[in-house]
Amino acid sequence: MSDNKKIKMILNGALGRMGGYVLDAVSDTNDIEILHGVDPSVTNAINSYKGVNVVPNIDNVLNKDIDVVVDFTNSEVTMDIVNKCRDNNVDLIINLQGDMPNIKPNAISKLVKLMRNNNCDIGTLASSINNTSELTNPNIVKVCLDDNNYALKFERDISLQDQQYFRHIGIYAYRSEILKKFTNLDQTETEKKFKLEQLRALDNNIAIKILITNFQHRSIDIENDLKHYEI
Repeated sequence: MSDNKKIKMILNGALGRMGGYVLDAVSDTNDIEILHGVDPSVTNAINSYKGVNVVPNIDNVLNKDIDVVVDFTNSEVTMDIVNKCRDNNVDLIINLQGDMPNIKPNAISKLVKLMRNNNCDIGTLASSINNTSELTNPNIVKVCLDDNNYALKFERDISLQDQQYFRHIGIYAYRSEILKKFTNLDQTETEKKFKLEQLRALDNNIAIKILITNFQHRSIDIENDLKHYEI
């Protein structure tokens, strides 16, 4: 896919809160085209939400011309999406956590391009840490990198004093085959200890490529973070 070509996207969970945020954000960009939304709560065969056709079942719209499926549903639904993407030669799935109301569309497009240009198994984003309070806050997940911008460690409390840490942004891009493998793996002890599912990938030698971005997000990690949004 050329960097100048629009990214053709399906949005699964389009009628949910995060679906609305993404639809609003993408309306202001020229490099993403949402071809269809999918949401099981749609009652008619075809409906429209914020200018995008929404259908109840992804089977009706998934085909090889789609570049990426963006999904914010639960793990059981995601596995169904994985299998259908593989069957239709759609190689990329982006999982976006439901705690990022200020997601920027270029964060999604940059992540897609990272996966295309580097043939990554998993890709995710990180940004610079602005102050000591972010560095020491256990509700903010930090990541440090190797020389090729692959994740060395994800941590809540930093342990390596000689490493530069970045603030992890909770959006992941997966190859469909890798996501299927990942979800079939057992939780590892470090994942359970630190409550960070990305450690399951690292513990099983699945590399995670990090793109450093200037997107300074504020996720909703604890109840106090809600004060920054009108929700």
